[in-house]
Amino acid sequence: MQQTEKRENRRIEIADHAIRCFAEHGYAETSLRDIAEAAEINLGQLHYYFESKTDLILYTIRRYKTRFIGRLVEAMEQEGTTKNRVTSVIDLLIAAATRDAKIHRLWYDLRAQALFNPGLRAATSEIERDLENATSTLLHLQQPEASRGTIHQTFLLLDAHFFNALQMTLSGEDPEGKRFRRTIRRLLVAAIPATTK
Repeated sequence: MQQTEKRENRRIEIADHAIRCFAEHGYAETSLRDIAEAAEINLGQLHYYFESKTDLILYTIRRYKTRFIGRLVEAMEQEGTTKNRVTSVIDLLIAAATRDAKIHRLWYDLRAQALFNPGLRAATSEIERDLENATSTLLHLQQPEASRGTIHQTFLLLDAHFFNALQMTLSGEDPEGKRFRRTIRRLLVAAIPATTK
């Protein structure tokens, strides 16, 4: 295995430990020392792989969100009816808002931090664009002519409902995401009429 590949694999291992720490305690309350302890390395080794806490969180959240968006796009592009594809997307969103709630809570934490930290702003904006592009793919399943404004509005609605679902999950009010499922289905049926067929 080449040195660069070994280094990247080690970065991935550290990122896996980091995301669990960040998800549990939040960005501000998690130190590099916490992550080093979780990864069973010292701070010097951690700094060899990541220059700073910002560098580490950006790598970590980009990696996680890229995989999440990839799964959404795969669900949209699978064979079958529009209704079945949208149902698969809804199932992924429900799992994200319930089973993986703490990890996705971190995303909203970072968006808030980005208001104060320019180092985070470009990355969070980039991920938001990717999420909006995924929304575009979803709408274009049935509405190829959907305008940029419609796509943006739908993305904002999905994002707001997803954030609310995280809050409901973490507070114990709706741990299985039943309310979110009903809400998101109504939203997507309105946006993509073919989901009723």
